[in-house]
Amino acid sequence: MRLTVRALLLLLAAPLAPATPLASAAPGDDVVQFLDGVERVGRPGAPGALAVFGRDAFAVLTGDRTSPRAVVAAARHGKGRVVAFAHNGYLSAPFLATDAGAARLVTNAIRWAGAVGSADSGSKVRVGMVTPDEPLAAHLSKAGFDVDRGAAPKSRVRIVTDIDAVDDAAAAKLEQFVIEGGAIIAAVCPWGWEQVHASRGLSLRSDSPLNRILARAGLAFADGIPDATARGADAFDITASRPADVHAGHALDALGDKSAHFSPDIVADALRAVPPGEDDFLPRVQAIASKVPAKDFPRPGRPLGRAPGDDQRTRIAVAWRTITWTDLPPDQVVAAPGSEDFPGTVTASAARPNVTLTLDPKEPGWRSTGLYALPGEVITFAPRSATTGAHATPPAWRIRIGCHTDALWDHDTWPRWPEISHATLLREGPTSVATPWGGAIYLEPLAAAAPIVVDVRGAVEAPLFDVRDAGRVKSWPSRRRAPAPWAELAGEHMILSLPSSAVRELDDPEALVRWWDSVLVSHCALAGTPVPPRPERFVCDAEISVGYMHSGYPIMMHLDVGTPTSGRPAHLVDLATLRTEGTWGPFHELGHNRQREWWTFDGTGEVTCNLFSLFSNEKIAGVFAWNNPWLEGQKAAAAAYLKRPDFGNWKANPGVALTTYAVVQRTFGWEPIQRVFAEMESLPEADRPTRNQDKIDQFVLRLSRACGKDLRPYFKRWAWPLSDAASRDAAAGRLPVWEPDLAFVKPGAK
Repeated sequence: MRLTVRALLLLLAAPLAPATPLASAAPGDDVVQFLDGVERVGRPGAPGALAVFGRDAFAVLTGDRTSPRAVVAAARHGKGRVVAFAHNGYLSAPFLATDAGAARLVTNAIRWAGAVGSADSGSKVRVGMVTPDEPLAAHLSKAGFDVDRGAAPKSRVRIVTDIDAVDDAAAAKLEQFVIEGGAIIAAVCPWGWEQVHASRGLSLRSDSPLNRILARAGLAFADGIPDATARGADAFDITASRPADVHAGHALDALGDKSAHFSPDIVADALRAVPPGEDDFLPRVQAIASKVPAKDFPRPGRPLGRAPGDDQRTRIAVAWRTITWTDLPPDQVVAAPGSEDFPGTVTASAARPNVTLTLDPKEPGWRSTGLYALPGEVITFAPRSATTGAHATPPAWRIRIGCHTDALWDHDTWPRWPEISHATLLREGPTSVATPWGGAIYLEPLAAAAPIVVDVRGAVEAPLFDVRDAGRVKSWPSRRRAPAPWAELAGEHMILSLPSSAVRELDDPEALVRWWDSVLVSHCALAGTPVPPRPERFVCDAEISVGYMHSGYPIMMHLDVGTPTSGRPAHLVDLATLRTEGTWGPFHELGHNRQREWWTFDGTGEVTCNLFSLFSNEKIAGVFAWNNPWLEGQKAAAAAYLKRPDFGNWKANPGVALTTYAVVQRTFGWEPIQRVFAEMESLPEADRPTRNQDKIDQFVLRLSRACGKDLRPYFKRWAWPLSDAASRDAAAGRLPVWEPDLAFVKPGAK
C-alpha cells in the first residue's frame, strides 16, 4: 500500500515530539557512534553509492577497497539530521533479521538521528514511516523503539524507503521537518531507480525531490555499485572502510596537495549526483573549472591524466562541463574543446538539409538516420503522426546523439571527454537538442511507440548504407562522400559504426554487410536461438570502458579496428581478408551476446563465448576449428596442464579451458554441441540449471548423449568435478566410454 500525497503531507506536517537541541560533534565522533559494535555489514543485493560533499556531511561506511565510495552517509541540516543508505534493503526486516552488523548499524543510525545516546541506551526514539512497512515496524519495535503506525505520527525520526513517495510538495514539508529539528533516514537503491526511470528521461540528479533535500544537507544518491570489501564475503568490512577519503568538498580543499589521499574523481562522482541549483559545492567547482584553459581539455593524442596539480583541476573542469551542460537550453550549448578531433566535425560550409524520416517501431534498438549533429549546433525534431500527419506524438520515441556510449569516469587517462553520448525523449511538438560533442543521430522506439514521421532540421548527412533501402546501390557512390566524420553500414542483422574514412573507398558495401549478417546467423545456429529482431552493433571508439573490445549493445571496440592504415582497409571492412582468414575479437564479443547462463558455469565466462569464434571462423571463413591460430597458441599450455590437472587452474586459463571443448569438437564435430545448446534453450525456465554443479553435470551428461559416448572419464581427465549423482548416472553408464589418448594436444597437431 502506498500513501496518497494528501496523507503524506499530513504525515510530514505533523508536529515534532518535544526534543532537546541536537548536540554538535566532530564527524569522527559521529562515525564512531554509528559503528559502535559493528564489525561487518552485509550487502542486501548490490548497494549503490552516495556522494558526500557538504560542510556538515560525512561518510559512515564505504565500499570498494581501491576506489572507495560511500554506501552509508549522514549529515546535520538546520537543527535536524539526515541519514542515507544506498539500498532500501538496509531497512528491510528480513535482511535485518539475518545480518547482525546491518541491524546494529541501523539501530545506531536511528539513535544518532534522534540524538539519543548509544545503541545500548535505555532512552527510546520515536520512529515513524513515510511509507507503511509493518514488518519493519515490528522489527524496530522489537529493537526497543517507539514506532508510530498512524497516518500523521509525531515521531522524531521518519523513515523513507520509497523514493517515489516523495514529490516536490512532500519534499518541501519533509525538509522543513528536518530544519526544525526532526530527522529522516532514507534508504534507496540509486542505480535501481535510474534503471527503472531512465526510459522516461528521468535522472536522480535532476528529477528526484528526495535527492534535492539530501543535497541541501550535503549528500546525494549517486550512480555506481561499490564492491564488497570483506575478504571472502559479500559484505563491507569496517576495517576496510575509508569514510575520511570520500568527501568531495574536502577533496576540493586538498587540490594540489600531493600528500592528500583524495582523487579528483570523487568530485566528478559528486557532480554527477548533485542536483542543479545547489548553492555551495557547485559554485566552488565552477570557480575552479572557469580557470582551466581550453587547450588542456582531452583529445586523442593528448589524453588527460589524474596526476596531482593541474591535471586534477582539469579533470574537475572536464567533469563540470560534461555534466552541467544539460542544465542549459539548447541554444546556449557550445562545442567542447577537442570535439573537433573526436568524435569530429565538418567544415562550416557543409550543407544542413531538411530531412524527413518515416519510422516504424517494429524493429527495436537504435534506428540509423544517416544524419550527424555537429558539436554545439541545435538540431530540431518535429514529429508527425504517420497516420494523421498532425504535428504531435506521444513521448514514446527517444533521440540519441552519438554512438559512443561508454563512460570513462573511472579511467586513469581520458583520451576523449568521459561521457559524450546523450539521449532524450522526443517530446510532443518540436524538440530541440544540442550537445557539446555532437555525433550520429538515432531514433529509438520505446514500449508504446507508434509509427511516426519526423522532420529533422540542422543536421549534416553522414555516409549510410542500409541493405534494406531499395535505392542503396545507386545512391552509394555519392552517399559515401557525405561530409559527416562517422559512417554506418547496416545489414539486416549487423550494423557497423566506424569513421567515414573507412568507407570512402568501399565499392561494395552490400557484400560486406551480408557477410557480417551471415556471421550473426552462424552464431545463432550454434546457440540454438533465433536471430534477434534487434540488429547487433559494432561501434569503434577512441577509448572504451573496459578492455580492447567488449560485448553488449552496442559492442564496443577501439578505433584502430575501424580505421584504414598504410593503404590497407580498416579491419572491419576488409572483406577479402575476413573471408579467408576470419577474425577473433569481434566474433568473441558477438559470442558473449549469445552466451547462456545455463551452460556457462563459473570460470567459463571467457571460454564458452570462444566456441562461437571457433565455429564462425570455420563455417564462414574456412578456418578449421582445431587449427585456428588463436587455439594453436593455447595448446602448449593445455598439454602442460594435462600433466598436473587442477580445476582451479583450468578455470583461470581460458585457452586451456577452450581446448577441452575443442578436443570434443575435433572428434565429434559441431552437431552434438549445437544439439545440447538447443536442448537447454528449449527447457522451461524452471528446469534450467542455476547452480554451478548442476550446469557442469547437465552439460556433460547431455553432451554424452549427443555424442553417443560416455564423456565423463574425459572431462574428469581435465579435472571437471562431477557430482556423485552424475557419476552414477545410469543412462551415461550404458554408453561406450570415450577416453582418448590426449597426446595430440600439442602445438602443430592436426
